[in-house]
Amino acid sequence: MQRSQRANNPENFELDFQARRGRKTVTKKGKSKKGKRQWKKSSNYRKAAQKKRELERRKAAYAKSQNRRVVNEILRHGKDIKTENVSVKGWQKRYGKAIAAKSPGFVQSELKRKAENAGGSFTKFSTQKTALSQTPKRR
Repeated sequence: MQRSQRANNPENFELDFQARRGRKTVTKKGKSKKGKRQWKKSSNYRKAAQKKRELERRKAAYAKSQNRRVVNEILRHGKDIKTENVSVKGWQKRYGKAIAAKSPGFVQSELKRKAENAGGSFTKFSTQKTALSQTPKRR
């Protein structure tokens, strides 16, 4: 898709340039120019974009169904849920796009909703006060 955009809209991109990576000289593609511009989209580009949208939709639907399965599995063990108030943003910084499939925020909200609908409870507690990662396991 990127190649198609560059081929159909060369006036919307800055010139390619030479950059040095160690001792090698590599050609880098120019960035798209700032400001509102007209973009020509070929029929093949539109087909590819439609296919990409469909794949992304299916990927999101699959991830959501897997997360709901995990939530149901947790709720089979009990309705009273206690969880740490963890920073999802911190996980996103550490794991990047890989965290999107797991979506811990969605899992927590779904757990809360389903637990309360089933007559249970959902409690979050501070990570600083408990420091679970610092307490040793007892056998």
